Amino acid sequence: MIRVNKRLAEVKAAFQPNLWVVTGFKRQSQPLLGLAVCEHQQYLNFPKGFGA
Repeated sequence: MIRVNKRLAEVKAAFQPNLWVVTGFKRQSQPLLGLAVCEHQQYLNFPKGFGA
């Protein structure tokens, strides 16, 4: 039982919830470097246990 519970905890920790939002954004004249610099801002941080 301990091994099973440990494995389930590992699997649960490995797969965090994701939220995808389709905005319809189309790159026109924005430089790729500028978009790459802001790339980290596209992720939302949910509190631990969210979606459990």
